[in-house]
Amino acid sequence: MNNITVSLEMAKKLKEAGWKKETELKWYINRLFPAHLRFRNEVQREIDDTFLAYAPTAEEILRELPDHLLKNGIKRRITIDISDNRVDKNKYGIFYGSGGELYTVYGDTLANAAAQMYCHLSTNNLL
Repeated sequence: MNNITVSLEMAKKLKEAGWKKETELKWYINRLFPAHLRFRNEVQREIDDTFLAYAPTAEEILRELPDHLLKNGIKRRITIDISDNRVDKNKYGIFYGSGGELYTVYGDTLANAAAQMYCHLSTNNLL
């Protein structure tokens, strides 16, 4: 499941950036297990889990990002880069504007890249 959702570190950053939308997966911790993912409707275990943060998938995050941003009256559309020819060593890039001239972020997974963009836009009051 770690490949389809955000990492624990990114989930915490999303929480700090104001992510409150309930998701199918959530990060938990308890006295016997380190941080682990659980489905929202999973039957409660005998051991009480402490909720840490929501764990949205890339699709859940991308649905919350604006499809475009305006700069100087010009629409800059969101672009997702998964090609092999980028300069950055990471696998996924998300940017607004042709060639990323407005905002660009990278992540090791598509979910983490989308989360990075959500955090960036939230921090700059662009959501």
